[in-house]
Amino acid sequence: MSDLTLAQRLLVRIGQISERSDVIVQQQSVSRGNVLSRIGKWQPKLPADMYAFYRAINGLKFNYSFADSPDDWHGLEFVALDEEGRKTIDTFRNIYRIPHQVAKRYPNYFFQDGAVDPETPVLFFFGDDGAWGIIMIGEGDKATFHHWDNDGFVRYLTSSFTELIEKLIARGFAHTWAYSDDHPDTDAVLARLAKPSPPRTTFGIDGGSFGVSIGDGYAYDDDFFVAGGSTRQSASGAWHDEASQGAFVGGEDRAHREVVFVDRRHHGKGCDVGHERAGYRKRNRDDFGEHFRCGAGPIAMAKLRIEYLAGPIPLQPYETTLLRVLHRIEGLHVTDGLPWPSEVLSYTHWPRHNLGWTPFISCTWDYEFKGDKNKVATFDVVLDGARAEGMEVGKTYASTALPSVEGRIG
Repeated sequence: MSDLTLAQRLLVRIGQISERSDVIVQQQSVSRGNVLSRIGKWQPKLPADMYAFYRAINGLKFNYSFADSPDDWHGLEFVALDEEGRKTIDTFRNIYRIPHQVAKRYPNYFFQDGAVDPETPVLFFFGDDGAWGIIMIGEGDKATFHHWDNDGFVRYLTSSFTELIEKLIARGFAHTWAYSDDHPDTDAVLARLAKPSPPRTTFGIDGGSFGVSIGDGYAYDDDFFVAGGSTRQSASGAWHDEASQGAFVGGEDRAHREVVFVDRRHHGKGCDVGHERAGYRKRNRDDFGEHFRCGAGPIAMAKLRIEYLAGPIPLQPYETTLLRVLHRIEGLHVTDGLPWPSEVLSYTHWPRHNLGWTPFISCTWDYEFKGDKNKVATFDVVLDGARAEGMEVGKTYASTALPSVEGRIG
């Protein structure tokens, strides 16, 4: 995971633990942050690595237990930073917590004389201020990190935020991860996590319908512009064949895939018509070809039905969920050529981290709920023919993908 950021490494570890069949996910809150988070007022107050981390994960709560020991919780709790530069927020309960201010404003929190200078700013950013947690003392590159407990005792941990988070990850979020280098409870958690546990089967996925364009679609010929493939589905659901219907252009309305016939002998007007349907005006032939993917080869259309089988983690019925599901099915090629590590796709909500990618030409979805556990989502996708290799109509696939990531549980 060396290519991953610190925040991504944390989220990947959460995902790897969450998918284990011997684990119960007890709680998980939604991070308030992404790379566009408006927390710029905190930048001079935080070490650079901590600021970068919070730009990606602005507060997050995650608790888990092993199925045979449901009362022994492990996990983490990062308090979120408000954009005004002082307040902190509990992302799970959605309430304000202790603000960032000098230590003398906390007379009931520090009982050791000289442990914390009264004029030094303190940030309670991790854990429960009613029990124990990690605090940051000082600001910027001079900040240090300390273990704090509700008896008012403070113990130095490190001056490196990165080192702190790497230790949290390495120790499996055991409830004793910050207490000492050798703790029997931490060792017991690591021993459990070291034993492989198969991921639970979370989804069944069926191919309700499937079609691939014939010939070499997305091409020009001497008489017509042809874009959208040799066969294409219109708004009415009818299939159009180049041999009998003539050449056509599939409009870029992603919900309806309109059909526009374009005669090359009036190509100027034809380009305008095609682009107007796609929301563009006064574009040239090259733009036309690029926009409608001329020369890109055959396409495939599929209606995919995914059913979340059971479990405590809610289904997120979005395109990102479908990609996670398909990515975890052996023999499919939908996610080939992923531009970043596959762990990012499986265990993070990558759009929140300012990452953008899709293998689909178009994707629309609908979902329904059946009872408290069974949840169904139906996706209509258009993709390059090569990515559809391995898909079969009527075949049911099983997937171990997480039904949601960075989402709310409990």
